[in-house]
Amino acid sequence: MSKGPRCSFCNVVLEAGERRSQTCAMCREKGRVWSDDTSPPPSVSRPVSRLDELEEDDFDPELGGPALSFRPTPFLIFALVILVAWPLAAWWATTEPSVVFGLIAAGGALLLVGIGWVFVAAAEDGIDMRTFGGGNAAIGLFLALVQLAAVPVFSVVYLFINFEEARRGMFLEFVGIGLIVTGALMWK
Repeated sequence: MSKGPRCSFCNVVLEAGERRSQTCAMCREKGRVWSDDTSPPPSVSRPVSRLDELEEDDFDPELGGPALSFRPTPFLIFALVILVAWPLAAWWATTEPSVVFGLIAAGGALLLVGIGWVFVAAAEDGIDMRTFGGGNAAIGLFLALVQLAAVPVFSVVYLFINFEEARRGMFLEFVGIGLIVTGALMWK
């Protein structure tokens, strides 16, 4: 990504000769020119992205991108703990059969938290999965069961729609399903 001042109108990185006018050649051809008498447009007064705030020394030539330090998030630490505890609990379940129930319970809890996470993220995006039973309990129960069967499909579809919001919930769902399957396979 090239660095430097950007055009006030189209946000293109300016060439060396265009920096004083704050507009690119294409915008000048269209008659878009800022004079020194007017206040600068918003794109000039603030950086467009976080990368615009970085200096030349902040770029790592080996990686081809910004040399930002890695900071583990609490979710990443939790995920690593779960991924380490999973095989340890499975190993412990071979010697102590009651641990199998703990595996299944932990998997169910993670699955429910993951489903809730995806549904809350989807609701924040305006996607809603409400069922209307029309006041009839039998129809409401049937629609709730259909919706429950549609949860995995909905989760995968929403993962493709909005990966950034759904990835953590889907991770919890997959780990929860894996823990349940591990516990079910080890049940004697």
